[in-house]
Amino acid sequence: MRPVPLYVAAVTSRTVEVASELADGIMPFLWSADRVKKSKTWTDRGRAKASGLGKVDVTLGLPTFIGDDVKAMREAARANLGLYTTFPFFQRLFRASGFAPEADQMEKGVGGPSLSDRILECRVSDRAADALPRAARGVPQRRG
Repeated sequence: MRPVPLYVAAVTSRTVEVASELADGIMPFLWSADRVKKSKTWTDRGRAKASGLGKVDVTLGLPTFIGDDVKAMREAARANLGLYTTFPFFQRLFRASGFAPEADQMEKGVGGPSLSDRILECRVSDRAADALPRAARGVPQRRG
């Protein structure tokens, strides 16, 4: 019987390092692409202290809004994710991820509108889009 893998919801550099020392993987949330790149240093430091563990698995949590109307999807995202902008931890996370002007707005209590298009912009590559189920891409399914 294979052991059940252990994943830790790690977001800060320190928790990523500790999780990389002890767990099979990390589960960050709302990270920018730049922060994902930076995390390699943190995971490497943690893994250097570990014995018998393979590569760190990363399962990045990103809320996704799929639809034909990009403006409507951005507004849905702002409404859905606006709560996060009220928490100091996430304000610091956005700042550390390169979104200082948006974090300034969050700290002023602007709420969902502080989630700029720059934060919400997500370009799915052709390869990634091909990996989505056909129904999620709006491609009709053939039945029967």
